Amino acid sequence: MQLSRFVRELKGDDRILGIKFRAGAFYPFFHKPVSTIVNTSLPAQQVFPNAIPAEKSVLACCDDHAMVDAAAQFLIAHLPPRDPNVDIACKIVEEIANDRCVTRVEHVTARCGLQERTLQRLFHRYVGASPRWVIKRYRVYDVLNQLSAGIPVAWAALAQDMGYFDQSHFNNDFKRMVGCAPGEYLELR
Repeated sequence: MQLSRFVRELKGDDRILGIKFRAGAFYPFFHKPVSTIVNTSLPAQQVFPNAIPAEKSVLACCDDHAMVDAAAQFLIAHLPPRDPNVDIACKIVEEIANDRCVTRVEHVTARCGLQERTLQRLFHRYVGASPRWVIKRYRVYDVLNQLSAGIPVAWAALAQDMGYFDQSHFNNDFKRMVGCAPGEYLELR
């Protein structure tokens, strides 16, 4: 799981296939807190002992759709037992993503009926990031959508609406997550 901006450059005949799991859904495959692999990468064989032949099979496919199908078949063949905490984590992250009014961890705990520490442990193990980080990430996405739609922005008011104490804290998070300050982002568009 990558919590910061990253870039990978492919050259020549290089190919890549990324697999994105629903929030919380990787833990049952990995059996360790997802937070232990944040901002790192690990070889697939650390999770799936027979991953090397599957990887060769996926990368040998002639097009993207065939790669996706081969990877999906491999994952389906290795599905772990159902874990109810995956559904809880996913539901909470979806609620954060879909409701701009969620700007604080207290909003999440009130809605889901979990104690803050329980929520933190759930996110540490299943999501790999803190509830606060996830909230910030989705609020920055909301701002990016607003900017992409060409909607004018009153930065100080927007920062307050997003749950920030002031505009400078918002700007710092925006830059950390996007790679440039909000004003620079507008100039790039």
